[in-house]
Amino acid sequence: MFVRYLVIAIVFGLLGTVIESVGMSVRKKRVVYVGDRFFYNLPVKPIYALGGLILLVVIKTMDGMPWYAAIILATLAVTVWEYFGGWFCMTVLGGRLWNYTPRGRHLHGHISLWSIKWWFALVTIFYFFIFNWFARLESTLEESVTVSKHLDFTLMIIFLAVMVLLTVMRRGTKESWVMNPPLGAGDV
Repeated sequence: MFVRYLVIAIVFGLLGTVIESVGMSVRKKRVVYVGDRFFYNLPVKPIYALGGLILLVVIKTMDGMPWYAAIILATLAVTVWEYFGGWFCMTVLGGRLWNYTPRGRHLHGHISLWSIKWWFALVTIFYFFIFNWFARLESTLEESVTVSKHLDFTLMIIFLAVMVLLTVMRRGTKESWVMNPPLGAGDV
């Protein structure tokens, strides 16, 4: 089960990084790569990877409910995840990776009405156009990837240990901020 969700999380993390890089490139009028600051500029951002899994699980759980309820609850779920991610970065990693303070109507700079609007749009697009593809991917992985429960659990523990180790090793270094300095008021 972990291996299946790891593959799906990697796809979500890569997709989120691409969307953010394209958005930033359009805003800055030049090509910008927005890699992850704490994981050595990998093209898969953990916040998008886990946020995508949350989105997938919430929408799957809402099966049978009206589409608008699923979209509203999924938007709420990813907004809560974004807030937690901002809090985690500030509290555990010791730095702010995004800041919605200049946008107004924000909560501690981690989320804002502006960001919620964009999450609502992305969740709606995901619900109507992309969800079925991820559901098929999950089904295909479930049928084709068979890993024993012990190996699956072992891989999960190793993966989590490596992620924690990378975070701890990287968080205290100036390099984690030098390559991509923290977002300032004009960079949001």
